[in-house]
Amino acid sequence: MNILEKAVEKYGEKQLDQAQEELAELIVAISKYKRNENKFTISNVIEEIADVNIMIKQVMMLLDIKEFEVKSEEIYKLNRLKKRILKDEPV
Repeated sequence: MNILEKAVEKYGEKQLDQAQEELAELIVAISKYKRNENKFTISNVIEEIADVNIMIKQVMMLLDIKEFEVKSEEIYKLNRLKKRILKDEPV
């Protein structure tokens, strides 16, 4: 059993709350970086992205979401973004 599985087993659905908290911390880090508040650096944003990535994996485990399901949705959304970008390009 890997560390994420152990965390999910130990903390259960409390990890959903933790995921929300980590997402909020990423939002704050990005906001502070944009404002250059308290000399927030890119490393602060990187730290919060790492926390969010870890929590996303745990949310997927808790909700039995498969990697292929997320990848499929990512492909759909990237294709949609590509169409929007190409549509906006000058001819």
